[in-house]
Amino acid sequence: MMLLSLRAFYSNNESPAPFIPTKKIITNGIFKYTRNPMYVSFFISAFGISTIFSSFGILFGAIIGILLIHKYVVLEEEKKLEKLEGFKAYKNSTRRWI
Repeated sequence: MMLLSLRAFYSNNESPAPFIPTKKIITNGIFKYTRNPMYVSFFISAFGISTIFSSFGILFGAIIGILLIHKYVVLEEEKKLEKLEGFKAYKNSTRRWI
């Protein structure tokens, strides 16, 4: 999922870095199914690692991490994206997570 996200960014001449403002909304590829595929893949990977190692610590860290990402990154990104043409329609048609 992470590689599909990167492919979508680069094929649309955009940067995956959250601190570099995007110029257009990416709605193709994996972004048809979730608005945040990179963050979803982070959580899925962490969940898998926590399962493999039977580690509640890793799972707890992943949950805390995704909550912090949601509050301090995703919500802030979406405020900026609201200004771009097409984001509201994309937001209404595509889930934030899964």
